[in-house]
Amino acid sequence: MRHTGAEPVSGCGTFAPMSGRRFHTRAVSGALAAVAAAGLLAACGDSTNQASGEPSGTYTVAVKSAFPKRQAYAKNQVFQIAVANRSGKDIPNVTATVDGFFNVSTQQGEQDPRDAVWIVNQGPVGGVTALTNTWALGRVPAGGTRTFTWRVTPMQSGRHVLHYRVNASLYGTSKAILADGGPPEGTVGVRVSPRPSKTQVDPKTGEVVVVGTYKNSD
Repeated sequence: MRHTGAEPVSGCGTFAPMSGRRFHTRAVSGALAAVAAAGLLAACGDSTNQASGEPSGTYTVAVKSAFPKRQAYAKNQVFQIAVANRSGKDIPNVTATVDGFFNVSTQQGEQDPRDAVWIVNQGPVGGVTALTNTWALGRVPAGGTRTFTWRVTPMQSGRHVLHYRVNASLYGTSKAILADGGPPEGTVGVRVSPRPSKTQVDPKTGEVVVVGTYKNSD
């Protein structure tokens, strides 16, 4: 087996070639290839097979998001996306993908290149998936609504933007569209104050209320 210098590439990444090694029989080589392929699928997941189990179709939805446009550093917030099924059939698996909770650093050598804009304290309950920044809440009956809820804490002051996209299945076999045929997606612009909020407990109601902001220490 002559090494060409090219590195085998899969959908999950690049693997170093086995330079300087030879296999003396085709049987051994074939067996090792089969084992390697099986290991690759187990490690990375066979998205083709996973997608083949999803029903196909197009579903009309109405989407509404809610997130405070003005926030204070380190003060907990709630971000929600409500998805209403306007189709006459059940949505197989409603999903929401959100980008903007993290910035990706380009600095070399960082162990974790993600820089949190908001810390996600809790994502949609029961909605965790294997896909990055994507949550799923399952079937939505015709005329029904599912609400995705994230409990987050802003960690960077300034202006930030969240982008979200809703779909009708995890791997895109089923599609969600708006009534006008457009994609069910949107952006939310937020300005985070560098001063954390000053709160106190209202003695009459027992609720925590904002009474001002703390001065910057610097």
